[in-house]
Amino acid sequence: MVNDGKVYKNKPVWFCYLGGKSLKELKDYRDLGKNLSETLKLQCSPLAIKLVESENAFPEKTKRPRLMNMKITMCQGFALSRRIGWTIGLTAEEMMCTPNLILYGLVELEDQNAFIEAFRAMNYYATEEITKKAVSNMPRLGHGKYKGIAVSPLAWTKIIPDLALIYCNSAQAMRLIQATVYKTGESITTPRQSIWCNTRS
Repeated sequence: MVNDGKVYKNKPVWFCYLGGKSLKELKDYRDLGKNLSETLKLQCSPLAIKLVESENAFPEKTKRPRLMNMKITMCQGFALSRRIGWTIGLTAEEMMCTPNLILYGLVELEDQNAFIEAFRAMNYYATEEITKKAVSNMPRLGHGKYKGIAVSPLAWTKIIPDLALIYCNSAQAMRLIQATVYKTGESITTPRQSIWCNTRS
């Protein structure tokens, strides 16, 4: 492949990090996970994350919270995957984080005011007006499109992911940014809108 910045324009960080290598098979994603972990000296494997339209899309031997008689938050599911190495399957019936359920379209938003009050009660934003503004700007997936979320350690993932989530420190993030800028010569911009969870995972 020609080392031309145009080839990498608007591509994800990992695309530039791997020199433009296309990922098609599970092995490609597993190799990426191992490459990232070894090169960046990550404390845990990056995560492969996929939104599924049916529970049948969960891979074989996926760990399900309901089979353990428990409901968990999304970030707890991510923690189980990256720290223990499980492939986790989460549906609305297995999650107890209302904002995530709504924003991922797993349940329908029935009362906008109650949703705003929930954020106010958790003290996520300084004032009611700022809370309303933040909620109105939150990206949401259409209700009913997806039935759940599959999470698997990228280095031995059982799923072809929609995205990879990397837990890293500032020095490791710098390496990823440098790899991208090296190929594109362009600054990296990221969306600032987010929901911060108080659960440490």
